[in-house]
Amino acid sequence: MTVDRSWPKIVAPFRYYGWRFSFSEAALMSTSDQDRKYIQLGLRIVGEFGAIIAVPIVLLTLLGRYVDARYETSPIFLIAGFVLAAVLSSVSIYRRAKQFGHEYQTIEHVQKNVLKNSASTPQTRTRDEESDH
Repeated sequence: MTVDRSWPKIVAPFRYYGWRFSFSEAALMSTSDQDRKYIQLGLRIVGEFGAIIAVPIVLLTLLGRYVDARYETSPIFLIAGFVLAAVLSSVSIYRRAKQFGHEYQTIEHVQKNVLKNSASTPQTRTRDEESDH
């Protein structure tokens, strides 16, 4: 019977981080600083947009359901709460999207400057390269 010894390599990151290891951390571990900024911005967008959509819809829909039950007007306030939540979420997402757009442009601007500066600096040879010539 053969034993597969590759499993410690797979489990090693989980041991290092404990059981609180997440895939977003795994993605951030193996990327450059610039890529890490893009990934972090993307994760923030997903998280904030999810909260911006979910929280008002849940709260205002429950409030509408409560008011409908109290005054026996079913489903008028439930639908009104849902529509109001959709409008509020849309406005909030529009505002946050503009802010995230500015943040993305800032990251993009920094990356272009880094690439521009690295292209303008002269390439120096290492000792190994000099000994080869």
